[in-house]
Amino acid sequence: MIFVATQCSQCPFLTFVDGRRSCNVASPRQRPIPDGDDRPAWCELRSGQKNVRDFAGAQTFMVVTACNECPFLSLVEGRRVCNVGPPSQRPIPDEDDRPSWCRMRKEQIIVRDFK
Repeated sequence: MIFVATQCSQCPFLTFVDGRRSCNVASPRQRPIPDGDDRPAWCELRSGQKNVRDFAGAQTFMVVTACNECPFLSLVEGRRVCNVGPPSQRPIPDEDDRPSWCRMRKEQIIVRDFK
């Protein structure tokens, strides 16, 4: 699965912390995105695509085996949701470390910026 994100509102790494937009892959994690910025200068996608998968491999940006460590996890109205689950922002049951429908079980996810 490939996502093309040219601004934060399109990015599956986007999350909301205390009602403010934040980035799950920025340093530090969940770094606030300034209001008015379509894409801050510190955006990780500026340095190239990010490959996220559930096993180590060449060009792997992040290995994910549970929702709590996943950069696609977001909180919406206090509930855990998946930004890449079918459909987007699908609620994650509290008792699941990783639901059966998780896309990471079958494929890697690539997030790119093409200008």
